[in-house]
Amino acid sequence: MRAGAADRIGGCAAPAVVAVLHEGRVYCWSPPTASLAPSSPSEPIRSRWTTRSLTARSSRFSPRELAAPDGLDRPYLLFLQGGPGFEATRPTAPPAGWQKRAIADYRVLLIDQRGTGRSTPVGDIPGSTPQEQATYMTQLRADGIVRDAELIRQELGVDRWSVLGQSFGGFCAMTYLSFAPAGLREAFITGGLSPIGRPIDDVYAATWLRAIQKNRAYFQRYPGDRERVRDILRRLDDEDVRLPSGDRLTSRRFLQLGFKLGDSAGFEQIHHIIELPLGSRAFLHDMEEVVRFERNPISATLHESCYADGGPTRWSAERTMPDEVAEERYFTAEHVFRWMWQDFSGLHSHRAAAEILAEHPWPRLYDADQLAHNEVPIAATIYVDDLYVERRFAEETAVAIRACGHGLPMSTSTTACALMGSAFSAVSSTWCEVWPDSNPDMELKRNPSGSLCWSYHAGGNGIIPG
Repeated sequence: MRAGAADRIGGCAAPAVVAVLHEGRVYCWSPPTASLAPSSPSEPIRSRWTTRSLTARSSRFSPRELAAPDGLDRPYLLFLQGGPGFEATRPTAPPAGWQKRAIADYRVLLIDQRGTGRSTPVGDIPGSTPQEQATYMTQLRADGIVRDAELIRQELGVDRWSVLGQSFGGFCAMTYLSFAPAGLREAFITGGLSPIGRPIDDVYAATWLRAIQKNRAYFQRYPGDRERVRDILRRLDDEDVRLPSGDRLTSRRFLQLGFKLGDSAGFEQIHHIIELPLGSRAFLHDMEEVVRFERNPISATLHESCYADGGPTRWSAERTMPDEVAEERYFTAEHVFRWMWQDFSGLHSHRAAAEILAEHPWPRLYDADQLAHNEVPIAATIYVDDLYVERRFAEETAVAIRACGHGLPMSTSTTACALMGSAFSAVSSTWCEVWPDSNPDMELKRNPSGSLCWSYHAGGNGIIPG
């Protein structure tokens, strides 16, 4: 962090870059500087970090600044990580993917969202009672993350900054646009246009339809796996098979292999696990790695609340599961179930709080009126067969948000395409192009990399293809 900014953090004098507020007092110290050695003179990079407390109790908030040595005065780009429950992507040396592209135009701020990474990570939930624990968890949603981002922006003395939100990070960006748009210069959203005001059961019913389609496609590609999966399920129902952690591998947990159905290489990854001998070390290790919550348990405990734009969730995925999924014993996808807090030892301590949170009357995450009158330029991508963020609802959101992908200066649009392309596909800056407004509404295009994407133009709104 530049000296001027460090001077302002909690009143700490440079070079102190960590401030922790406790009982009204600020404590400062100077940790070792984190640096990344350049791989060549043409690709130098520097990583710097600072930590700032969130509350007067015990929380800390940790952002990390990433900038090229010649880009220390470039505008800030705040990166909001997918999740929930995961810390920001860590920088590499040399820089790669979207980070390499981003530092050509920005200083990137990588924040560990509340409860993750270095920002007072949640393992066992603080609190002496389940109600206290549930109350603590209600502070970790997108609205809290946005408040933290605004705190840091103000502490840095930044008038406005850009934001890049991936998946859940896109949901956070929409919350930012709803309640603190004055802090934003522009917003880039990749695969993260959340439904606005839709009942959560609509959301999960749509994800189940996608999951059924993916299951049918999977078994069409690997027809021999149909009987293999049935045999594995029978054995898991009859035998006590233990994972390396000591957890029992139940048949319902095995079916969560479907978490990978939304990955571009997910079909192959699932098949390569299924073909291994049941009970072998390789099978058990790979099976456990598919879905783990020991490290980041809040990714399960807060999962459904991410879609709760007002009202309780009441185990929506479990309630809306179609009969076909149960009868065919299909793989499930990005769904959470009440039984997970029993089958996963890493979730046991969250069980009582999770039950309370399922009945919690969540407040609205988005302000539909504010978004309809939005003046912050937005570039957004929608993925055609997204298993996690329903395309139909994302298209509705793109129409509902004024200035979504439309009205951007061409230079900004070109940067947006290159940045969002590298953010998701790690391809060159020619990954996508901006099509003229004369295109028909919602026209399916193929970008230069060969991937399908939407180009959408209607009524002053649009989606920059990605």
